[in-house]
Amino acid sequence: MRVPLTRRSRGHDEGAVAVLTALLAVVLLVISAFAVDFGLAYTNKRELSIAADAAVLAAGSDYALAPRRTCSGLVNDSALFATSEATADGIAARNRSGSTRLAYEVSCPDSRTLTVRYQHTRATDTTFGAVAGIDQVNATREATSAVTIATEGLGIRPYAICLADLQLYLGDLALTANVPIRTFYFPSATASGICGDPNQGNWYTIDCPEDVGSNSSAVLAENTRNGCSDPINIVDVGTATGTAAQTILRNACLDPYDPHECLAANPGNLTAGVLDTAWDSLLGKTIAVPVFDGATVYKVGGNNRRYPVKAIVGVEVCGYRWTNNSHRGLTTAGTCSGAAHPSPPPSGPGAPKDWLLLRLTRIQVTGASTPGGCTFGSSECDFGARTVSLVK
Repeated sequence: MRVPLTRRSRGHDEGAVAVLTALLAVVLLVISAFAVDFGLAYTNKRELSIAADAAVLAAGSDYALAPRRTCSGLVNDSALFATSEATADGIAARNRSGSTRLAYEVSCPDSRTLTVRYQHTRATDTTFGAVAGIDQVNATREATSAVTIATEGLGIRPYAICLADLQLYLGDLALTANVPIRTFYFPSATASGICGDPNQGNWYTIDCPEDVGSNSSAVLAENTRNGCSDPINIVDVGTATGTAAQTILRNACLDPYDPHECLAANPGNLTAGVLDTAWDSLLGKTIAVPVFDGATVYKVGGNNRRYPVKAIVGVEVCGYRWTNNSHRGLTTAGTCSGAAHPSPPPSGPGAPKDWLLLRLTRIQVTGASTPGGCTFGSSECDFGARTVSLVK
């Protein structure tokens, strides 16, 4: 028995394919439209994030370089707030134009940390989304930076300053631009046994952590010019004060010790010509140097010393002199105006005849931003060196 075959018309098949193709084309068009629109929205979000990050870092720098005071004093400074807010808006607009600021906040979660928060938004017009009734896609992003007292520094110069010397000048809490030139003697001009130990013998020159034991004038000159390549960390004494804090500092220098926290003395030859050249390159520049507490210096023997790092301070270099007048340099340009070598030099047995002319200044230091135990405005550890970093 023969079964008849069924044949559909060719025109009917082609019509169904055409309808299906048309429907799929519409779907693909809508999908493509949304892919384009949401791709633009994603780019907008990413650019908003970058702009918010840049805004809080720039505003944080305004606070980092602001006059030295307590955290609450910084937050309550309305002029500083307005200036930093304008800085944030300008940087945000430069990185993503057309955004609208939703929030700008400055606060102190504690006495050791100042935070800056910036939030902004921007609408992106859709190209094809209107087909689905979506004319715009809104994106909102925020970022937060933290300003802390520097607990670590890169590029620190290998010369230590005694805390007691610094505290002679901390009546000028703000470290303003018209601070007179500071003269630090090596050994120090302060009371013997605190910073003026005549047996120091090395003028508080130190080895960078990566060069412990080098005792090389060439290495010291290179590190004077460019700073230490390894970070120098402060010894965090937390909330300890007085004798308890000194014990923590001193213990950092016991064997085995961390050369990043307890700096080793370098009695290298300061009369080497390469060192003069290095110091000449620093005249008029701002650098960061470590601070030690004279009462906690660990004496290893002979002229060797270990200095537990108490803090970091920013200084502008205006001049130097050692051994005799053939090793000296001076600049009176800019804020070093009025700088001069002491005349006549101190005289008498054991009197220091060598010095650096340094001006205290505020400085932003590159390094870790983990808050230590130092509070803003402390005369023990806050000397205007700040670190700014993103925390959110």
